[in-house]
Amino acid sequence: MKLQSTAEQVDGLQEQLQVKQVEVDKKKADAEVIAADVSVEKEKVNGENEKAQKEATICNAIAKEADAKKTFAETELGKAQPLVEKALSALKSLNKKDFQQAKAFGKPNPEVSCVFICTLHIIANMKDAQGNTYKYVDVDKKGKPTKATWPGCQIMMKEPTYFQETLMNLKDQIDTNKVPKQNIKPVKAIMKEFPDSFVLEKMMSLSSAGA
Repeated sequence: MKLQSTAEQVDGLQEQLQVKQVEVDKKKADAEVIAADVSVEKEKVNGENEKAQKEATICNAIAKEADAKKTFAETELGKAQPLVEKALSALKSLNKKDFQQAKAFGKPNPEVSCVFICTLHIIANMKDAQGNTYKYVDVDKKGKPTKATWPGCQIMMKEPTYFQETLMNLKDQIDTNKVPKQNIKPVKAIMKEFPDSFVLEKMMSLSSAGA
């Protein structure tokens, strides 16, 4: 009788154990599913982090390159600024009569014309004393002069007083680095080719309108 009772108890425990085993197996399966989901999400997160790090590296490289180019441009502009001021100073003391005389030249000496052509490059797409774009230098879509020639210079001086006022207004634009690099580059080339054109005494001997 006692053995039968014990056997029944054992059977009962085994049934409970089987039930518990089913529950444990289910929880284990659920845990494995959750773990798999977590693993997938972790891989996604790691992938996104890696992608973000690569993009950050690229952005940093671009920013570094942009800073380097900006520094170079500012350095070059700083070197060129005295040249621009020198080119403008060659025209600084002129009056209306001088410009009228210059406009009358059919074909001036290269030493004379190059000073005005430099001025044309500098003044292209720049602001006049009223804050408007200078109206007697035609430019292309990039803001570069379409007629960097003596006839183009004659057009530039169409209104001598307006032209001179605009020249005076350029000083502030030069001091605040508002003259584009593309305006300065051809000026440097011309001044290198004709260095004597920007010596005041030399120009005075050629033409008062070129000095």
